Amino acid sequence: MPWLDPSQRGGLPEWHALAKTLNVLGTEMSRAGLRLGYHNHDFEFPLIDGVVPYEVLVSETDPALVTFEM
Repeated sequence: MPWLDPSQRGGLPEWHALAKTLNVLGTEMSRAGLRLGYHNHDFEFPLIDGVVPYEVLVSETDPALVTFEM
């Protein structure tokens, strides 16, 4: 996943929802013999209510299903 449109970003609820979606997509891709990769940008790192959105993604996704590319 190379990009997250600004309309899909937002507060922490959107980031938690994205983590769930990545797990679902990762599961589907795994069934096809593929792995889902997420490519980060600067917008995942500014604090939202004291939380780094990137940390939400890393902590709430299954590493067997979602790979993070720096």
